[in-house]
Amino acid sequence: MLATRLQSVIKEHGPWTAMAIKLPGDTYTREAAVDYRLRRILQIAADYAKKPLAQCRVLDLACLEGHYAIEFALQGATVVGIEGRAASVAKCDFVKRELELERADFYQDDVRNLSVAKYGGFDVVICSGLLYHLPAEDARRLFQARSDQCTGTLISDTCI
Repeated sequence: MLATRLQSVIKEHGPWTAMAIKLPGDTYTREAAVDYRLRRILQIAADYAKKPLAQCRVLDLACLEGHYAIEFALQGATVVGIEGRAASVAKCDFVKRELELERADFYQDDVRNLSVAKYGGFDVVICSGLLYHLPAEDARRLFQARSDQCTGTLISDTCI
């Protein structure tokens, strides 16, 4: 039963801390709420990608619990989510399994370790809520490195 599986993940890895992700039926990872940032990021990607989202390869940097990556995968994109915390990656993998998303992969890694050789190139790169966690020089290097990895649109959204 989905509710039991969800509670098991919460017991092992803690509750979802950010956005609510809709699972099958009327189940959410946390209290349901509209995420206007998600809508905005999806719209920007759709407007600027030079092809349909279903044909895009998307990188979600520091994806936390996978909210953006999951939604792009639901739109048909091939998605790679990078997250530094093992518990968050476990939550991403749980949602991926429950939604039967074959085109989403999540990795525990530091965003400063990414390269084309390691993860390939991307049409869309999402950098949301990450920059304020990095020293200025690391943030500069992150953007410089993504210019080699991103063949299309880099979406950066942060609060300081």
